[in-house]
Amino acid sequence: VANVADLVVAIPDIDDIMGRITDALRSGDRTPIVIELGNGSSDAAESLARDIAAFRFALGSLSESDALEVRMMHSIAPCAYDGCTVTDERDRKPPVVIAQGMWSCATFIGGGRPVKPGCVSQADHGVLVITNAQDMSRNTLRSVLEATSSGAASIIRVSGVYTMPARALPVLIVAKRDAETEPIEHLLAKLDEIGTTKVVL
Repeated sequence: VANVADLVVAIPDIDDIMGRITDALRSGDRTPIVIELGNGSSDAAESLARDIAAFRFALGSLSESDALEVRMMHSIAPCAYDGCTVTDERDRKPPVVIAQGMWSCATFIGGGRPVKPGCVSQADHGVLVITNAQDMSRNTLRSVLEATSSGAASIIRVSGVYTMPARALPVLIVAKRDAETEPIEHLLAKLDEIGTTKVVL
């Protein structure tokens, strides 16, 4: 099992990041990639996330069946978050969905009435980029990583259990804000508490 600290990309270079993401998608490895921006602001994290989304054309192409599954998820709930909504049948590029660490667990996993997919399912077969990931609660972080690791997000309702695909690669961006002490350490501590044997493939 890899050490969580080994998953940190210390110097964010877009070519290196996209190379890592592309290799992970090709191999099916959904081990979370942690990117530390040091003294970067939240704006820098959002900018990096948008850069990753802009490079989705370089992520290779999905199979016809995988692309169909992505379009189905996006047709149920068009992407209300930042990133892309894939509805064009000619578009077979992996989706990139941008989320924020402060969002609720339901936003990531899914919910509502009728039940709709969350970010992890919107990013199925693609990349889920989470900015200010240190803001995620342990419960939300655990739920997201369990879903992406297993490839499925389960939503429990009185009427039954709804299971949606969640084969997304999590990319966790951490940016230090003013007066904030070592946010990367806070995130890594949460990952360690969750247990790397469950989170890290």
